[in-house]
Amino acid sequence: MMVADFGLDNWEEVYVLPSIMGKSDDSGRWVGCDGKRKLSSLPLPLHGIGREVVNGEVITRVCLFAQFGAPEYVVVVGRLKPNAQPGQFPMPRNR
Repeated sequence: MMVADFGLDNWEEVYVLPSIMGKSDDSGRWVGCDGKRKLSSLPLPLHGIGREVVNGEVITRVCLFAQFGAPEYVVVVGRLKPNAQPGQFPMPRNR
């Protein structure tokens, strides 16, 4: 979703890509839990996702099976190019 939101050409580096591609075993460096619940606490939808950009780095929150109280995971996806703008694919806003 983040690549769809920002486009393929707006990334300086995608930190999680080597792990996704099976070329490294460092996903624990980029994926974790902080114990906070920032996504919608409504009973729907089944899954939740949100993102923010902090100092050029895209940080997402993902909660699979959110309606059952599953933990939220924080993923530091990667660093954007300086002029990158979201909006390639509209993201739903959390309420």
